[in-house]
Amino acid sequence: MQPTSHSGSNVAHSISDKLTLYLIGHAPDAGYLKRLIGQVAPAVEHICFVCTDDKPDCQEVLEEGGIPFTFRRMVFASREDFDFSQARNIARRMAAERGGWAMWLDCDDEVPDADKILPCIAKQPSDAYAIMYDVSATSANLMKIRIHRADEWHWVNKVHEELVPLSGKVSDKQLALIKSVTIKHSPNKGKSNHEFHVSLLKKSCAEAPNEFCYIGKEYFNLGQWQEAIPWLRKAIATHQHEIEVYNSQIMLGICLAQTGDEPGALDAWHDAIRTRPWRREGYYYIAEVYGRRGGEWLRKGFAHIRAANALSDESEPMQNAVIYDLLCWKLNARYLQRAKRWEQAIEVMRKAKRMDEEAEQIIAECESEIEQSGDK
Repeated sequence: MQPTSHSGSNVAHSISDKLTLYLIGHAPDAGYLKRLIGQVAPAVEHICFVCTDDKPDCQEVLEEGGIPFTFRRMVFASREDFDFSQARNIARRMAAERGGWAMWLDCDDEVPDADKILPCIAKQPSDAYAIMYDVSATSANLMKIRIHRADEWHWVNKVHEELVPLSGKVSDKQLALIKSVTIKHSPNKGKSNHEFHVSLLKKSCAEAPNEFCYIGKEYFNLGQWQEAIPWLRKAIATHQHEIEVYNSQIMLGICLAQTGDEPGALDAWHDAIRTRPWRREGYYYIAEVYGRRGGEWLRKGFAHIRAANALSDESEPMQNAVIYDLLCWKLNARYLQRAKRWEQAIEVMRKAKRMDEEAEQIIAECESEIEQSGDK
């Protein structure tokens, strides 16, 4: 695996320099890669690419893309031997050799606002940076750590790989969110590795039952709720790590709710609260169900959402804290709005750490009600 280099000097970056982008791909990614290179040019000065097949497509796109790059091949002996983290770590180490800040992406990501990334980094020093992740196959936006020091983090898990610190825990790191950029991802648009992922994970489950949660997540991410349920139940019964049990309980509740089993969904979310009572998701989903039921159930929903809002952000991963901070305050404000307690609804809504269009609309609606009641 000797590198093909089209690079300038390997000078370590300062925080004001452009980023090194590292990514993996194979021939079917070439068309997406061409689009991505055009989008990231304002923020990226060098690309480190690991190609997982022996075809020339991706290298040809890189040669025409106008950004200096380093290229390596890593062809696995068989599809069953494929390891996404191993490939990503090779690309990451290539980026680490250049020093400074690195950003990872998938070839089929879209980053239309890449020109905003560097100014955001310059304004808020941090150990790593997350960016909003808009996945077309899921019902909510997520966040992922995208920018980090390449020699301080690495990838784990053969499939559904995760970026974690080489030493310590993610919670020990200072993480910042780049709010003005959204990465868009369409896993079902012209290219899907779903069956491949499932085949790898099912093989892994024979030796590592912990992989059950990733099979469940694979189906969950595609909105295949019924298919995800048995795998998530297996994960809950067998997984050795509390956080994965909790995540599986949350996903199980969502799947059951989507298939019409509301009592089962509530049970799953109550189990999640018992597993990790300091996390917000379970409280939020339960409160949302009670809100839909209306009537006297609103009081119970209100109690759950107040409990969620009382939790400390420091007890949650940054991604969940930021997302559920806003969701919980909005649901809290909606309860107060229904009760015609408009001043309190405005006060509560302004406690959210960030606002969106719906939050601003809640405030505007309540201000209008106050004004109308004053006129009367």
